[in-house]
Amino acid sequence: MASIANLEKVFTDSVKQDWKNLANIEQQTPEMCMIALQQNPKAIEFIRNPTPEMCMLAIKADASNLSLIKNKTPEIMDAINAYAKNSIEKSNKTIQDTKSTLEAMNTKLSLYAVQTDGLRLKEITTQTPEICLAAVHQNGLALQYVKEQTHEICLAAVKQNAMSLQHAKVVTPEIIAVVQKPCKFWCC
Repeated sequence: MASIANLEKVFTDSVKQDWKNLANIEQQTPEMCMIALQQNPKAIEFIRNPTPEMCMLAIKADASNLSLIKNKTPEIMDAINAYAKNSIEKSNKTIQDTKSTLEAMNTKLSLYAVQTDGLRLKEITTQTPEICLAAVHQNGLALQYVKEQTHEICLAAVKQNAMSLQHAKVVTPEIIAVVQKPCKFWCC
Protein backbone atom coordinates (compact mmCIF):
# COMPACT_ATOMS: atom_id res chain seq x y z
CA MET A 1 0.00 0.00 0.00
CA ALA A 2 2.82 2.39 0.74
CA SER A 3 4.12 1.93 -2.80
CA ILE A 4 0.75 3.04 -4.28
CA ALA A 5 0.85 6.21 -2.17
CA ASN A 6 4.44 6.77 -3.27
CA LEU A 7 3.45 6.20 -6.89
CA GLU A 8 0.61 8.73 -6.60
CA LYS A 9 3.07 11.24 -5.12
CA VAL A 10 5.50 10.62 -8.01
CA PHE A 11 2.68 11.11 -10.53
CA THR A 12 1.43 14.24 -8.75
CA ASP A 13 4.96 15.65 -8.69
CA SER A 14 5.29 14.82 -12.37
CA VAL A 15 2.10 16.77 -13.15
CA LYS A 16 3.38 19.67 -11.04
CA GLN A 17 6.47 19.74 -13.27
CA ASP A 18 4.46 19.65 -16.51
CA TRP A 19 0.70 19.43 -16.86
CA LYS A 20 1.07 17.42 -20.10
CA ASN A 21 2.35 14.46 -18.04
CA LEU A 22 -1.25 13.92 -16.97
CA ALA A 23 -1.91 12.33 -20.37
CA ASN A 24 0.33 9.37 -19.48
CA ILE A 25 -1.19 8.64 -16.06
CA GLU A 26 -3.82 5.88 -15.98
CA GLN A 27 -4.91 6.31 -12.35
CA GLN A 28 -5.58 10.03 -12.21
CA THR A 29 -6.59 11.58 -8.91
CA PRO A 30 -8.75 14.69 -8.60
CA GLU A 31 -5.74 16.45 -7.05
CA MET A 32 -3.54 15.70 -10.09
CA CYS A 33 -6.26 16.85 -12.45
CA MET A 34 -6.80 20.14 -10.61
CA ILE A 35 -3.05 20.80 -10.52
CA ALA A 36 -2.88 20.29 -14.29
CA LEU A 37 -5.94 22.48 -14.91
CA GLN A 38 -4.54 25.28 -12.79
CA GLN A 39 -1.35 25.22 -14.87
CA ASN A 40 -3.22 25.11 -18.16
CA PRO A 41 -6.99 24.72 -18.64
CA LYS A 42 -6.32 22.80 -21.87
CA ALA A 43 -5.33 19.90 -19.61
CA ILE A 44 -9.04 19.04 -19.59
CA GLU A 45 -8.27 17.11 -22.77
CA PHE A 46 -6.19 14.58 -20.80
CA ILE A 47 -8.57 14.08 -17.88
CA ARG A 48 -10.24 10.69 -18.22
CA ASN A 49 -13.24 11.36 -15.97
CA PRO A 50 -13.63 15.10 -15.48
CA THR A 51 -16.00 16.43 -12.87
CA PRO A 52 -18.39 19.26 -13.69
CA GLU A 53 -16.19 21.52 -11.56
CA MET A 54 -13.12 20.64 -13.65
CA CYS A 55 -15.02 21.23 -16.89
CA MET A 56 -16.27 24.60 -15.70
CA LEU A 57 -12.76 25.64 -14.68
CA ALA A 58 -11.53 24.87 -18.20
CA ILE A 59 -14.49 26.50 -19.97
CA LYS A 60 -14.40 29.64 -17.84
CA ALA A 61 -10.76 30.10 -18.83
CA ASP A 62 -11.54 29.62 -22.53
CA ALA A 63 -14.88 28.57 -24.00
CA SER A 64 -13.12 26.72 -26.82
CA ASN A 65 -11.91 24.19 -24.22
CA LEU A 66 -15.40 22.69 -24.45
CA SER A 67 -14.28 20.83 -27.57
CA LEU A 68 -11.45 19.19 -25.56
CA ILE A 69 -13.77 17.50 -23.05
CA LYS A 70 -14.09 13.83 -23.97
CA ASN A 71 -16.63 12.44 -21.50
CA LYS A 72 -19.51 14.90 -21.63
CA THR A 73 -21.92 13.31 -19.18
CA PRO A 74 -25.46 14.70 -18.75
CA GLU A 75 -24.33 16.19 -15.43
CA ILE A 76 -21.44 17.99 -17.15
CA MET A 77 -23.68 19.19 -19.98
CA ASP A 78 -26.21 20.53 -17.45
CA ALA A 79 -23.44 22.49 -15.72
CA ILE A 80 -22.17 23.81 -19.05
CA ASN A 81 -25.67 24.84 -20.16
CA ALA A 82 -26.32 26.59 -16.84
CA TYR A 83 -23.01 28.44 -17.16
CA ALA A 84 -23.79 29.45 -20.74
CA LYS A 85 -27.25 30.70 -19.77
CA ASN A 86 -25.82 32.69 -16.87
CA SER A 87 -23.12 34.17 -19.13
CA ILE A 88 -25.71 35.23 -21.69
CA GLU A 89 -27.85 36.83 -18.98
CA LYS A 90 -24.83 38.73 -17.63
CA SER A 91 -23.91 39.87 -21.14
CA ASN A 92 -27.48 41.05 -21.79
CA LYS A 93 -27.49 42.98 -18.51
CA THR A 94 -24.16 44.59 -19.39
CA ILE A 95 -25.51 45.56 -22.81
CA GLN A 96 -28.67 47.03 -21.26
CA ASP A 97 -26.63 48.95 -18.67
CA THR A 98 -24.35 50.30 -21.39
CA LYS A 99 -27.31 51.26 -23.54
CA SER A 100 -28.93 53.11 -20.61
CA THR A 101 -25.69 54.92 -19.85
CA LEU A 102 -25.27 55.97 -23.49
CA GLU A 103 -28.87 57.18 -23.67
CA ALA A 104 -28.39 59.25 -20.52
CA MET A 105 -25.16 60.72 -21.90
CA ASN A 106 -26.88 61.49 -25.21
CA THR A 107 -29.69 63.28 -23.39
CA LYS A 108 -27.23 65.36 -21.35
CA LEU A 109 -25.20 66.29 -24.43
CA SER A 110 -28.35 67.17 -26.36
CA LEU A 111 -29.59 69.29 -23.49
CA TYR A 112 -26.28 71.12 -23.30
CA ALA A 113 -26.30 71.71 -27.07
CA VAL A 114 -29.77 73.28 -27.13
CA GLN A 115 -29.11 75.38 -24.04
CA THR A 116 -26.20 76.89 -25.94
CA ASP A 117 -28.02 77.21 -29.26
CA GLY A 118 -31.72 76.31 -29.39
CA LEU A 119 -31.67 75.91 -33.17
CA ARG A 120 -29.38 72.88 -32.79
CA LEU A 121 -32.57 71.01 -31.98
CA LYS A 122 -32.82 70.25 -35.69
CA GLU A 123 -29.76 67.96 -35.31
CA ILE A 124 -31.19 66.00 -32.39
CA THR A 125 -32.95 62.80 -33.31
CA THR A 126 -34.10 61.72 -29.87
CA GLN A 127 -36.10 64.65 -28.56
CA THR A 128 -37.52 64.69 -25.07
CA PRO A 129 -39.91 67.32 -23.70
CA GLU A 130 -37.07 68.57 -21.47
CA ILE A 131 -34.74 69.03 -24.45
CA CYS A 132 -37.43 70.75 -26.52
CA LEU A 133 -38.33 73.13 -23.69
CA ALA A 134 -34.67 74.02 -23.18
CA ALA A 135 -34.33 74.69 -26.92
CA VAL A 136 -37.34 77.03 -27.14
CA HIS A 137 -36.34 78.80 -23.92
CA GLN A 138 -33.00 79.58 -25.56
CA ASN A 139 -34.51 80.45 -28.95
CA GLY A 140 -38.26 80.42 -29.56
CA LEU A 141 -37.73 79.80 -33.27
CA ALA A 142 -36.44 76.32 -32.38
CA LEU A 143 -40.14 75.43 -32.23
CA GLN A 144 -39.98 74.68 -35.95
CA TYR A 145 -37.78 71.66 -35.17
CA VAL A 146 -39.89 70.24 -32.33
CA LYS A 147 -41.29 66.90 -33.51
CA GLU A 148 -44.04 66.63 -30.88
CA GLN A 149 -45.28 70.05 -29.92
CA THR A 150 -47.25 70.48 -26.72
CA HIS A 151 -49.08 73.45 -25.29
CA GLU A 152 -46.29 74.01 -22.78
CA ILE A 153 -43.56 73.97 -25.44
CA CYS A 154 -45.49 76.27 -27.82
CA LEU A 155 -46.27 78.70 -25.00
CA ALA A 156 -42.62 78.83 -23.93
CA ALA A 157 -41.52 79.40 -27.53
CA VAL A 158 -43.97 82.26 -28.10
CA LYS A 159 -43.00 83.87 -24.79
CA GLN A 160 -39.37 83.79 -25.89
CA ASN A 161 -40.04 84.98 -29.43
CA ALA A 162 -43.49 85.95 -30.72
CA MET A 163 -42.37 85.13 -34.27
CA SER A 164 -42.32 81.45 -33.33
CA LEU A 165 -46.14 81.47 -33.48
CA GLN A 166 -45.83 80.80 -37.22
CA HIS A 167 -44.35 77.36 -36.37
CA ALA A 168 -46.83 76.47 -33.62
CA LYS A 169 -49.05 73.46 -34.22
CA VAL A 170 -50.79 73.95 -30.88
CA VAL A 171 -52.43 77.37 -30.72
CA THR A 172 -54.68 78.27 -27.80
CA PRO A 173 -56.21 81.55 -26.62
CA GLU A 174 -53.49 81.68 -23.94
CA ILE A 175 -50.75 81.49 -26.58
CA ILE A 176 -52.44 84.13 -28.75
CA ALA A 177 -52.77 86.41 -25.71
CA VAL A 178 -49.00 86.27 -25.25
CA VAL A 179 -48.49 87.50 -28.80
CA GLN A 180 -51.11 90.25 -28.47
CA LYS A 181 -49.54 91.82 -25.37
CA PRO A 182 -48.18 95.27 -26.09
CA CYS A 183 -44.44 95.53 -26.56
CA LYS A 184 -42.51 96.85 -23.57
CA PHE A 185 -39.59 98.15 -25.60
CA TRP A 186 -39.14 101.73 -26.86
CA CYS A 187 -38.72 100.55 -30.45
CA CYS A 188 -42.30 99.35 -30.85
